[in-house]
Amino acid sequence: MGRAVTGQDASLTGVWVRTESCCRQTRSSRLAAVQQGLLSPLYFEGSRRYVKRPSLTARCAMNLQPIRKQTFEDIDFTAHKFEGYRSDIEFEQCIFLRCSWSGSKIDQCRFDRCQLIDCDLASAALNQVTFIDCQFARDDLSEATSFRFAAASASKILQGNCSGVDFSHSVWHDCQFLDCRARALNAKGFSCRKTISPTVWVDAFTAERCDFSFSDFSDSQLSSSELIACNFQEVSFCAADLRDANLADCELDNIDWFNARLTGANLEDARFNSLDLRTMDLTGVRISRFQTEMLTNPLGLIIID
Repeated sequence: MGRAVTGQDASLTGVWVRTESCCRQTRSSRLAAVQQGLLSPLYFEGSRRYVKRPSLTARCAMNLQPIRKQTFEDIDFTAHKFEGYRSDIEFEQCIFLRCSWSGSKIDQCRFDRCQLIDCDLASAALNQVTFIDCQFARDDLSEATSFRFAAASASKILQGNCSGVDFSHSVWHDCQFLDCRARALNAKGFSCRKTISPTVWVDAFTAERCDFSFSDFSDSQLSSSELIACNFQEVSFCAADLRDANLADCELDNIDWFNARLTGANLEDARFNSLDLRTMDLTGVRISRFQTEMLTNPLGLIIID
């Protein structure tokens, strides 16, 4: 594991150092760097000073190699000096403790086997960000990372452990959660909707083989979502919008469906025990023949073959 980088001594942008004894060869190499677009051609005759160019070319040149096995503590990645580390960069097996991206834009970044503990991504804008096999809280679910009010698009959480994380009132449009352990989430107000205008919007979200048990999805907007082979046992879908959602092969036992909208949803091969025909509008809901008994049991009916 590399040394820890803290908020006091962190300087990830690189520094050009020059002394009065530098030789012509050094100056020639810097001139070549100017010609390649890595340095700004701000050249002062009196001091022979070059200034590093904060350009996309320079950032890409710096970020060709992933950052591996580093520990970052109390880093405010929203600061201007870390701008190059919010775009087109890959972190591998890094640990982030109490770091903040709150309100910033994170674009085309990849976090591979990283730990993000007690980090703040509230109100962040994530575009094409991928988290692979990452952990977002301690093993006891303490110090969980927050995505509260974040807005993500075309992003992925793959094979991660995000149990206990705060996803409340966040938007994950055209995103994927695959093979994740995501128990006891605060996902109240979670949405997959991209609003085009007051009357036009697009809903898109995919979750497959995820464990969302004991989570709170109340007031969530999940219409037209693909939620396949997921575990939603003991989940609250109170006032959630699941119209036309695909819940095939999901575990749906002991759900709080109060005021949930489920019309047009696909429940084929799903297991459920609390859908009540007396209180819920199940118009257009698709089920298999063997699931009929699951619907009639709450009514006290006995079906005889």
